[in-house]
Amino acid sequence: MNKWFLRGNSRRFYRIDMPVHAYIAPTSPIKDLEIYATGTDYFPPTTLNLIQKQLSETRYWLDKIQDQKELLEPLFNEIIACIEFLGKGTENISKGINPRNSPDYWLSIKQMKQGFKTVDALQKSAPKTYTYFKLIEDKYLSFLNAFANSIENSTPQKVAARVDIPHAFKIEE
Repeated sequence: MNKWFLRGNSRRFYRIDMPVHAYIAPTSPIKDLEIYATGTDYFPPTTLNLIQKQLSETRYWLDKIQDQKELLEPLFNEIIACIEFLGKGTENISKGINPRNSPDYWLSIKQMKQGFKTVDALQKSAPKTYTYFKLIEDKYLSFLNAFANSIENSTPQKVAARVDIPHAFKIEE
């Protein structure tokens, strides 16, 4: 082997960092859209299996709770329902169905914007747990508000997304 090849970073072709952006669009877009959608399946079977696995693990560990079970079980069930609610809306949007056209779903969004109703019961008995769940609620509400804003302002030709969504939340510290 030649000496020039053995010295430090003596490459013939140097490596460079080059950002690459890929835009994926379906070959057959959805017809008669109510809201902008590309037809991307955000919930493939692998993701659904992972969600089901994590949900069953959550329910398993929820059954193991002994202290304050009467306070925590309704709270966890409410949080799970809220997450499934957002998932249902995301799935509808990915199919080109505008959730705003469903009066029940739109009223549910307005009710969900009030936050978790069962979290206040923890304030006196478990203040640290209450603070933790309030941080989870803040994160959920920021995503729900961005979701609702996107639904309100999107058209079949363009999607309106907020760019001021925080990238880091206090709960992630």
